[in-house]
Amino acid sequence: MPPEAIQFLETIKSAARRGGDLIGGLGELDAQRSINIRLTDFEGFLKQTTLLAKAATPDRIALTVINRVDASHIMIDAGFAQDAVLNLVLNAIDAIDGAGTVSITVFVDAANYLTFCVEDTGSGFSQDALTNALAPFYTSRSNRAGRGLGLSTTFDFARSSGGTVRLANRAEGGARVSILVPYQPAEPVEPGVVLLVEDNVDIRKTVRNYLQRMGHAVVETDNAEEAKTLALVGDITFVVTDLMLKDGGCGRRLAEHLQEHRNDLPVLIITGLPQDDPKCQKVATTYPVLHKPFEFDALATRMNEVKLS
Repeated sequence: MPPEAIQFLETIKSAARRGGDLIGGLGELDAQRSINIRLTDFEGFLKQTTLLAKAATPDRIALTVINRVDASHIMIDAGFAQDAVLNLVLNAIDAIDGAGTVSITVFVDAANYLTFCVEDTGSGFSQDALTNALAPFYTSRSNRAGRGLGLSTTFDFARSSGGTVRLANRAEGGARVSILVPYQPAEPVEPGVVLLVEDNVDIRKTVRNYLQRMGHAVVETDNAEEAKTLALVGDITFVVTDLMLKDGGCGRRLAEHLQEHRNDLPVLIITGLPQDDPKCQKVATTYPVLHKPFEFDALATRMNEVKLS
């Protein structure tokens, strides 16, 4: 397949994924959006954000992205961060009449803040905009549609993450908007051998793919009795088990058995039960729990937390 076609498909997938996330979050428009900081593959995050930004940029405008961050993984709300950056790019595009440039530069400043700096060659901010642009529903567009939530949404992300937003005009013309959030580099769990205990074939396949994507070798079974044997032989370094297993098997009892024989073995329990289910509440008092369905980043983050605890 030609590289151009692959990139086109990646852009469609990225847009569809973000569209699904945004639809899922429509109920949050009337309330402050909650922050969900997770272990994030930063290079993958930036690649996806770049694809979406380029898809939204017209041919008359040149878009450049410069990454000066060394960390491979960071702790951040990737979806919220992506929305914030894309809002700034769309605002920058709207500020340019005719040809121009928009740039995204990502770096860590002297105060250890991860900074997303978006600059454009448009007309820049008016004094009124510099004062009020972060307020909800503020817009300087007198004859174009706009909901006035772009910069305020960006500020919500920064504030919820413990950071801020800075607005300025460039000396050479145009605007500069910088998102500053605490820089939290992170190391994912070192690849090892994970025992996966899950009796649903489709879920087991999905979780296996996630684990292999993290670099782990995977040993799998669909029942607790076989898992007890597998966990105590070989080089198992981590266990991911469903809470409710077939034939009356129980992930909590499996975890208790393993704790008696290998108390150095981290165990993460996954479940499709709601958080207020009594079984789920009981196991959560003793063992870490991750609720289905979950994405790759959620599993990587939870495993990282379990390993560090």
